[in-house]
Amino acid sequence: MESILGFRDRCTEACSSCTSCTTLVIPETHRLARFGKKIRGKSVHEKTIDFSMSHGSDLAGSYARSFDGLGADGELTPGTKKTALEAMRKVLNRAEFTPRTPRDFDDLDEEEEEEVTRKLQTKFLDAARAGNFRQVVEGLAEGVDLHCTTARGQSALMLAAASRGHGSLQIISFLLECQMHLEGNDNLGWTALLHACRNNMSEAVELLLQSRADAGAKSIDGQNAAMLAAAESGDELVMRIVDCRVQLDRSDRRGHTLLFYAVEHGREELVKWLLKRKVNPNARAKDKSSCMMLAAERGHLSILKTLCNKNADANAKSVMGNSPLLLSVMNAQETVARYLLNIQADCNVKNQDGVSALDAAARLKLGPLKSLLDVLTRKSQERGGEDDDDLLSVDNGAF
Repeated sequence: MESILGFRDRCTEACSSCTSCTTLVIPETHRLARFGKKIRGKSVHEKTIDFSMSHGSDLAGSYARSFDGLGADGELTPGTKKTALEAMRKVLNRAEFTPRTPRDFDDLDEEEEEEVTRKLQTKFLDAARAGNFRQVVEGLAEGVDLHCTTARGQSALMLAAASRGHGSLQIISFLLECQMHLEGNDNLGWTALLHACRNNMSEAVELLLQSRADAGAKSIDGQNAAMLAAAESGDELVMRIVDCRVQLDRSDRRGHTLLFYAVEHGREELVKWLLKRKVNPNARAKDKSSCMMLAAERGHLSILKTLCNKNADANAKSVMGNSPLLLSVMNAQETVARYLLNIQADCNVKNQDGVSALDAAARLKLGPLKSLLDVLTRKSQERGGEDDDDLLSVDNGAF
């Protein structure tokens, strides 16, 4: 592959023989131009950067710079364009020709050099976290290692992906054009895409997906982008990620699938959408808990009804012996408990601690529910466990 310097020499010779070329074209310029065009949905003409202003001239330095290097319309200020071009050239040159070393430390001893490097890296990472595009490119121009990380192992790309700063999207695109590894992960196994999903940064997620980020990447504890989006983001973002061929039956370290996450966070429409895509409503986690149990524990009655309509087991038991009815009573979810009794959930179930729904209702002083459970339990025992439909029909008014 032709080197950047070789390309530059050849391009200089070519430009010397023509009069129409006003800007020296080098690979970094191509990258920065492409970076500028992909941020917003404008035409190529509107987003093309005029590098003749920022190359080989001090004119750009006379322009007033905004705090983060971006104008009100999201465009780079002239001074930031120049700095970005210089930073990209330095990053790519360091990657190809020399080891990455921040600044020239000839006048510093080793300890002072480490301190200066640390401060530069901290400033660079803080700028990425704040979404300050200008300070990010200035840090790279000063020689900061593109791949430096925080104590947790978070790179500038990860911090920008989770940032709500004004220039976060520009930072993401710029770092990727500087050949930053898209699938790098931190100490917990989180990629930039996972960080964006966890913080509900839908635009950053879309940009990363368009850059071919792996939607199926998983953290150390087994969480993927769709699961994190289900916990924090809108249903549309989860659906967008799932459409990237994410397997719906994948589970995390606890054995929780995407359906568990949707149920846990009360995402009724997402639960319905997942069930339409044939996910298993009776999937079990490693502790044998089910989505029905989770919905009952959290008091998500509408989701519970949706699961029941898909033949979810209302009498499933976890490793601890807890059933949906028992969990609903233990968490004082009286409306859910009455619904489960109405669909003939077993009121005699006891967990490994010997606690039944009646015991739990008594401990929590749930008077009306305790009275209903007391009657149903006695009737069930008298009839050998048969259901008392007549008594249940009297209580239907609660629903």
